[in-house]
Amino acid sequence: MLSVVALLVGASAVAGTASAATNMVRGELSGPTAIGSQSLEKDREARTNEPLFSAQPSELTQGTWRLDSYSSDGFLTPVLDNTMITAEFNLGGNLSGHASCNDYSGPYRVGDINISIGPVSTTRMACQQDVMEQEQNYLSALESAASYTVQATTLTLAEEGGQPVAIFGKGLLSTSAPRSEGL
Repeated sequence: MLSVVALLVGASAVAGTASAATNMVRGELSGPTAIGSQSLEKDREARTNEPLFSAQPSELTQGTWRLDSYSSDGFLTPVLDNTMITAEFNLGGNLSGHASCNDYSGPYRVGDINISIGPVSTTRMACQQDVMEQEQNYLSALESAASYTVQATTLTLAEEGGQPVAIFGKGLLSTSAPRSEGL
């Protein structure tokens, strides 16, 4: 009698495994019973409501980016003459640069084409009003970025809807565009 019970329990276990495998192929399993890192990562993303991010790509982290234009009131605006805005993404997940008047830094995370920046902190120098407005608009644009693309020597940060919020170029930083001096 004991061997008949064992046979029935064994058959149920095999049938349960086959059913679980069928459900997995159909994409019906989630949570801790799912097999494979992709399923576990998607489950973690659903539980924490945070996108998954991976190591920083080299095209983003090599060198300093110079801002060409940024979003201000929904329009791309060129950087003011005689000001320079830079961004440097390091491999450790820290972004730093110069934002017209003040230096800034903050964490960032990336995955595929997703990016999350902030919160960003700055030094506390005061500059001319238009320079301060540019700086504030730029920092707001940075923190609103949800995706990025790198094409040749251009980095574009875009908001969740795909609208560009900051466009950077790469290359030699001009010494003719001085850093703004505080008041």
